[in-house]
Amino acid sequence: MLSQWFLSSHEIKIKLKGYCILLLIILILLAGALLIHKNISIKGNIVVPMVIGLDISEAKAELNSVGLGFTIIEGSTDVLEDYCICI
Repeated sequence: MLSQWFLSSHEIKIKLKGYCILLLIILILLAGALLIHKNISIKGNIVVPMVIGLDISEAKAELNSVGLGFTIIEGSTDVLEDYCICI
């Protein structure tokens, strides 16, 4: 009887340990996804000055050739003629 209780409690401990490891993996993946999303959203709203030596149409063509889905939107900020690069 005692050995049966010990085995069942041991199985429960193993299952709980497995669930804790699974939960830890899920939390790590969620944290990574949150960091990636935060970095993308920060990088997606960059306001940069006009590209030196490039016309705005050339800059748009250059960004489109990269294939990351960037678009250049003219922005009005305190800095002189800036352009907002948004994903």
